[in-house]
Amino acid sequence: MTDRHRIALAPIPIVCLLTVASGCRRSAPPAGPTSQPATAAGNAQVPATVLAEIREQQELLQSDDLEEAVRAIDHLGRMRGVDVSETLLAALDDPRPLVRERAVLAVARTTGRQHALRLADLLRHDESPYVRAAAVTVLGRTWACDQMPDILDALDDDNPDVRQRAAAAATTICGVQPGFEETDPAIRRKLTIRFYRAFWKNNGPSITRYHQVHNDR
Repeated sequence: MTDRHRIALAPIPIVCLLTVASGCRRSAPPAGPTSQPATAAGNAQVPATVLAEIREQQELLQSDDLEEAVRAIDHLGRMRGVDVSETLLAALDDPRPLVRERAVLAVARTTGRQHALRLADLLRHDESPYVRAAAVTVLGRTWACDQMPDILDALDDDNPDVRQRAAAAATTICGVQPGFEETDPAIRRKLTIRFYRAFWKNNGPSITRYHQVHNDR
């Protein structure tokens, strides 16, 4: 896998809510996804040509050619008016990290935070830092308040990019910046996590209600 395959995860904008002063990894990759049928009830009224397009992309997703598989998951993630969620969710278990990473973004693009629990599981357990970084970025962008404990745990991830993404996600949801740097020593990270946990305990319910009203997807 080369850097040219890697997509850039853009910085997350800060949502200003309040003004406040101031892992285990999978030991072995799972089996690849099983191609899901394109004739689910949600696609009952979809034209036959579109269903054929879905099946073609599902077949390409099973390809041993990584570039073809990545193009297929991106294509499926851009489709509108059809239900391809089963295929995208299955791709989260693909043995190839790049496919899983792109599947995370595709799932969020098509379903919002509907599958936040599944993405939080990847954040906790996936061995690829790219997948974990994508997962925590999506959790922040979709204001997945129920997953804040997982986001805060990721502030102490082994990988500095994941830590930076987790800090951005926590800032997006909470609206506060405690001055966290991904290169901070472990003791500083633990203090930051402690700060965020205390802040969330006191303000989490009101922040959650705010996002439900203003940012619900």
